Amino acid sequence: EKRLNKSQRQALSNRNIYIFPSMFGMSYLIFIFLLFMLGTNYQNNLILLFCFIQASFFVSVMIHTFFNLSGLVISSESEYRLFNGKNNQIKLHVETSRRVHSLKFSFADFEPTKIDLAKGKHSLSLRYKPTSRGIFDIKRLKISSRYAFGLFNCWSYIQFPCQIVVYPQPVEVNQ
Repeated sequence: EKRLNKSQRQALSNRNIYIFPSMFGMSYLIFIFLLFMLGTNYQNNLILLFCFIQASFFVSVMIHTFFNLSGLVISSESEYRLFNGKNNQIKLHVETSRRVHSLKFSFADFEPTKIDLAKGKHSLSLRYKPTSRGIFDIKRLKISSRYAFGLFNCWSYIQFPCQIVVYPQPVEVNQ
């Protein structure tokens, strides 16, 4: 919470993007290590060459996964008026300078929205269902991606300073 910058317009960079190998990536690393041990034990240069090529591929995928999220600029409106118990929409504006693949946008406890973005400005609508009435701060937004072979999980959290005013659900009156 302390590291999250609360502003209407936020850019993703190396200061707020987290990256860690997935389970598939960890098993890939173990495979590379076993190949290295096999190549050094039998003094087989061909196995060592294959091991080094696989390790360089792992680093390249890490860089591509990071740059898939890096450079995104996300902004939100300052206030939302929603109805209690309904599936409402939170509108986000996303700017990117290049094509971005397999992004997941999700608020806490909500199903993620998966999307690919082309270069330029885009508007997104994310589902948001409030549980009670009142005035609340908007929940944290998680942006994640496993693009480029699924070896890495890359994510970032964004906290907007906007508030949500939740009204009671309107009741239809029959006359």
